[in-house]
Amino acid sequence: MGKQGKDTEKSTTTSVGIIIPAEWDASGNPLAVALSTYGEETYIVDFSTTAGKMLGRMIHKKVKVSGHVKTGENGKARIFVEAYEEIETPPLLSPENESPIGPP
Repeated sequence: MGKQGKDTEKSTTTSVGIIIPAEWDASGNPLAVALSTYGEETYIVDFSTTAGKMLGRMIHKKVKVSGHVKTGENGKARIFVEAYEEIETPPLLSPENESPIGPP
């Protein structure tokens, strides 16, 4: 029997979270992104799919992501994105006047 590492584990998941930078170049530009979920899980976004590449442009956006997850030998989960959708969030309201907080 051959050795099977953790990187052979595969499951499909759908999660909601925020896209965050996960790796930077020397100038501080993001090279990789991750999905940080409300369940405090983090998935490195794999750029091998078109949907994954698109998420690289959505830093700080709230999204719903579906895809296959593989956990590498380093223990980090990587998501191979099959589909995603941006989730619009309403502006924060000021309790005094119920108008959006921040500049117009």
